[in-house]
Amino acid sequence: MQDIFLYRFKSNDSHEREAGFLKLIERTGINFIKPGDNVALKVHFGEVGCTKFVRPSFSKKVIDYVLSLGGRPFLTDSNTLYSGRRKNGNDHRRLAVEHGFGSLGADIVIADGDNSESTVDERIGLTHFDSIKYGKAVFNADSLLVISHFKGHMLCSFGGAIKNVGMGLGSRAAKQMMHADVKPILQRKQDCEGCGICTDVCPSDAVSIEGDVPVFDESKCEGCAECIAACPKGALKIQWDGAPEKVMEKTAETCFAVLKSKANKAFYYNFVMDVTPDCDCMGPSGTPLIEDVGILASSNPVAIDAASLYLVTSAKARKDSKIGKEGFEGADKFKLIRPSINGEHIFEYGEKIGLGNRDFNLIEI
Repeated sequence: MQDIFLYRFKSNDSHEREAGFLKLIERTGINFIKPGDNVALKVHFGEVGCTKFVRPSFSKKVIDYVLSLGGRPFLTDSNTLYSGRRKNGNDHRRLAVEHGFGSLGADIVIADGDNSESTVDERIGLTHFDSIKYGKAVFNADSLLVISHFKGHMLCSFGGAIKNVGMGLGSRAAKQMMHADVKPILQRKQDCEGCGICTDVCPSDAVSIEGDVPVFDESKCEGCAECIAACPKGALKIQWDGAPEKVMEKTAETCFAVLKSKANKAFYYNFVMDVTPDCDCMGPSGTPLIEDVGILASSNPVAIDAASLYLVTSAKARKDSKIGKEGFEGADKFKLIRPSINGEHIFEYGEKIGLGNRDFNLIEI
């Protein structure tokens, strides 16, 4: 049974929330950090148009605390598979600065370099991957702290600490392998307007417009699902080459690879606030599914995600959200949106490979 610490929000006041987060940091401690240690702080800098990523002011609290311990913190994330401002290191850093991460007292280091060339190949010998590449900057760090925005995800149902580390820090090649079971298909031809947005966002030129509808070249498709997310009419859907659980298993295995060099030197903070239907890689973030709950802290990535899902499940849905109706206490809000995806499979698989356990004891501070 893993203790999960929760600071439950008292109000919408940002100062109260930041002060509460500092109490959480101080109460839970990260005393494995020693003077002179290089400390990677994994965050999501937010895609263009995203407004719900975890605010830089929260990262500032962690940075200041690490500095007080004599550590040397740096902010980090890896480049994306899909086209956008986060696909290469230069643009990624500039976007991070534009989103307020440039003046927090810590450098911004893109973990896998400017073009995903700076990686390590970690051997893990698991079901899907014998080895996996991820950002060298994180490998070289003495410890890893992870700030995760708990929210929905089109492939994994939801995303928290496991996805933030696995899919977030994997190299672009690793991301492609994680997405290999995902292909787009035109679900509702009558809704397609032939606008061509899907061709614009495709990073591998796998989409063309023929006869006013998109045609997909699966031999070129990387499986990033960017076209599905970008379609303004929702005319595209995922065509699974295998079960969606494979993406979760591959994500968990990549997380396992990243954490292999960080035994007893990793810690996680999950923000159950602005719980949007989709991840922060999307542009417009969408209306949150529930009212904000609070911030969780733990050294166990499986248990903290399980606790986060429990809090979302226990909450009442907002009637102005994508669920479209108030209520549903006790129902998995993410499964209401994507009923074909069993997001809890990532907990089962995480336990199987030794990533952590999902049994938790929630302690409010």
